[in-house]
Amino acid sequence: MRIEPPLHWDDNNVAHIWQSHQVRPDEVEEALFGIEGEEAVYRIRRDGDAYVIYGETGDGRLLKMVGEFMRSERFRIFAAMDMDEHERRAFRKGR
Repeated sequence: MRIEPPLHWDDNNVAHIWQSHQVRPDEVEEALFGIEGEEAVYRIRRDGDAYVIYGETGDGRLLKMVGEFMRSERFRIFAAMDMDEHERRAFRKGR
């Protein structure tokens, strides 16, 4: 499964991911869509109605993002944070 642009951003989710974990929307978009013509590589799994996505920004920051598809079919990120050590190892191994 691939997440397609554009993402749904609003003041609430932008403020939440910044205030909780100092993650910017552009970092999320780099991890999901790539930068400068490079295709993004991420892992995604379903968790109930939400999706958990593990990806890497252009600067090498490893993010765990949680989001959902909205009725408009746009994807909304409602949480984003740095991966923990276990998640980083698994992401690097390609699991």
